[in-house]
Amino acid sequence: TQSTGANIRREKRSLGMEFKEHWVPDDKVSHCKGCSVRFDTTNRKHHCRYCGEVFCDPCSSRKVSVEEFRVQNGRSCKSCHAYITCHLPLLTRETLFSRYESDAIITDVFISISLDRRRLLCRSRDSKYPAEFDFENLNRIQEGQKTPVWDTHKSKGLFSCCFGGDDDISKDELVCFSIVFLSDSIDLKAESLKHKSEWLESFREFIDRRMTKGEKAWRELSYLNYFDH
Repeated sequence: TQSTGANIRREKRSLGMEFKEHWVPDDKVSHCKGCSVRFDTTNRKHHCRYCGEVFCDPCSSRKVSVEEFRVQNGRSCKSCHAYITCHLPLLTRETLFSRYESDAIITDVFISISLDRRRLLCRSRDSKYPAEFDFENLNRIQEGQKTPVWDTHKSKGLFSCCFGGDDDISKDELVCFSIVFLSDSIDLKAESLKHKSEWLESFREFIDRRMTKGEKAWRELSYLNYFDH
């Protein structure tokens, strides 16, 4: 309704969603986030339009477009440019893996993240609708085994590499990894080590960014824009 749309727009304004709210204030920064060069009258400060951090001109020379932030060809740091143009496109399109089920059955599944970046999607080849896993319940990524090791002492943060204590790691194990949630685990096998490494590199970048100001601002705006149509 019209009143609902007005309420959403008021809520955006009340949240400070002027598309710069997540930017780091100029007066809080004296050096470039990228190369650490000191800012002065000739070396000016520039904000990356996505993460909101402050960079010098060379470190923010790349261009990105972010619809939710009303940015077209705006300045971007090297990291955010790679994230928006490489990592996110890889993760949001379906990627084929083999999945090990609890009863030792191996099935083909397509893995992706939802367009609102809130859930992991796992769709079997013969299914139209995917199973959904909320990233709020993500526990860790575990590499090197077909079966997860539920030993918290072996975990070194969110991303751990556990091989069960064996010295000889088979080629088969090297292409396996598990995405472990609080109440479930998706045990996957990639077609090659390169395939696994490229996907996990993008996934790690995505997970590392989830709690940054830029990513949280994007999720908030994408959620509000969804209901404002």
